Amino acid sequence: METNAHINFQEDLIPLSNEIFQITIGSGTLAFDIGPTVLTAPCPSNTNWFNLKIVGDLDASTWNIYVDDNFLFGSYIAGANVLGSVNFRPEIGDEYYLDNVEWYAISDDDCISPLAPITVVVEDCSTIGENIKQSLDLYPNPTNGVLNFNGNTLVEHIQVIDNHGKIVFEININSFKGSLDLSHLNGGIYFIKASSNSGLIHKKIILN
Repeated sequence: METNAHINFQEDLIPLSNEIFQITIGSGTLAFDIGPTVLTAPCPSNTNWFNLKIVGDLDASTWNIYVDDNFLFGSYIAGANVLGSVNFRPEIGDEYYLDNVEWYAISDDDCISPLAPITVVVEDCSTIGENIKQSLDLYPNPTNGVLNFNGNTLVEHIQVIDNHGKIVFEININSFKGSLDLSHLNGGIYFIKASSNSGLIHKKIILN
């Protein structure tokens, strides 16, 4: 995230229908807004990747929130056993990135709904103020340690971020292409955040 993120769950597929609850993330705080009550907890600060998991028990109408698999809080929410839509909705000024979104049922009857089957709708984002022409090639990926990069814009700075949102390596570049020696890092999934003269570029790599 560069600023804030908003996620809301609604009772119907119609935009702006009754909201079951909303999650707001920003300035290192996660807020779980369930109407008369707002639960808050610290979460990784802005510009760091982290895993957000939302688990709903439809039989009990309870929803639990996890960050990096650590339980933060949960609540009973009246009427939250009927879910029509989930919106990753930016407010004015919000800027955030999503990766690896998963939706799955834990029990066999979790998907019995008059709204089935599930439909995923991605709205046209071509009008947002993001430079979509910049690119950064990373290879080989997966890598055994040496990662080459080649960009179509000047790469000024690169950060390597682990799966917990911690910056484990960073370097000033000021070049269109080059290589990074990541052999000192443990194997696993990492995220590359590259600052170019046209904005930010985010990539995921695997280190063997």
